[in-house]
Amino acid sequence: MPKQTDIQNLARSSPFSFVCGRCSSCCTNKIIQVNPYEIGRLATQCSLTTTKFIQLNTEKGVYLQRHSDGTCLFLGKNGCEVHPNRPLVCRLYPLCRYVSSDGSESFTVTELMPNCQGLINQDGTVATYLVSQNLAPYLQAADLYLGLFTRLAEALSKEVFQDGRSSLPDWVFVSPGDDPKGPFPNLLDMDQVIGKGMGRHVLASSDPYKKMFFHIKAIDKWLDALKEGDHEERNKR
Repeated sequence: MPKQTDIQNLARSSPFSFVCGRCSSCCTNKIIQVNPYEIGRLATQCSLTTTKFIQLNTEKGVYLQRHSDGTCLFLGKNGCEVHPNRPLVCRLYPLCRYVSSDGSESFTVTELMPNCQGLINQDGTVATYLVSQNLAPYLQAADLYLGLFTRLAEALSKEVFQDGRSSLPDWVFVSPGDDPKGPFPNLLDMDQVIGKGMGRHVLASSDPYKKMFFHIKAIDKWLDALKEGDHEERNKR
């Protein structure tokens, strides 16, 4: 087993492999952040809309809930109950992925959880491990949403602090019952955004991968209109 210092700043071609011991130690005391694609997959497995899944199974629409003992909400007696649709961070473990501003990526290996029975070795590469965990759509989704939310943050900051909330559509904000003061967007909810932002109804059983592109298109459509409106306003001055 390589030393921890030897498994930092890895590339896809770097030697790496991990054999899971199925001990579930990585399912305890972990904050699992989820993006809209991951929520879409989990909601589909649970036969829920993304709206209902967010309400029932997340904290602030961003993190999966945990039991009082710190275990993941979806950890059952026989292990992960949503294993086919487990989030990116669960699939990557014990790797962490970093993406720089120029789009380049690197990987590091995190310290294994206490009592983890998994084994790290060098029988493969980072690339082969990513393939074995079916990470391609998850990584694509992560990169697409990173770009979208960077653009969105800039637009929301300007609109909220300069023009006020009235210029923003209702589906941008959290649903009734949440903090009405904050401009925290309810944009993680694919079904709500697609339905209200594009005027179409999408069933919970729809392909989450396809829904992701409709979701992003809906937000892009609104951001483009917002940008054009700002351009026209400047021209009037």
